[in-house]
Formats: sequence, C-alpha cells, structure tokens
Amino acid sequence: GSCDPNFNNCDGMNANGCEANTQTSTAHCGFCNNACASVNGAATCSTGTCSINCNAGHDNCNGVFSDG
Repeated sequence: GSCDPNFNNCDGMNANGCEANTQTSTAHCGFCNNACASVNGAATCSTGTCSINCNAGHDNCNGVFSDG
C-alpha cells in the first residue's frame, strides 16, 4: 500500500505502518531521517521545515538549522 499524504514508513516496519508525520516530526521533518538540530535550543518542525528556538545567550547567526 501507500501512505497518506505527509506520512511515511520511515522505520521500514510494516507492522506500525506510516508512523512518521513528515510535517511535524523533528526526527523526520520534510522527509524520512531528516532530523532537526537541537544544539543549544529546542528544535521544531512545522509544515516540513525545521526551525530552532535558541536558548538564552545563543542565536542561529548563520541561518543553518543543522548546526543549531
């Protein structure tokens, strides 16, 4: 079968089906195994795009979410 839109079988286990919501999962944001960085902050995934809410004293100066 196939998954509903925005869901994927990222772990490859048919028993739990299409377990990953790629629009909101910080482990599978946008597509399988695309983890959002959480270095010095809290990672979020919204509409398949990673973002980070930085801890006090930190900022995402380079605009790259993969390094926090």
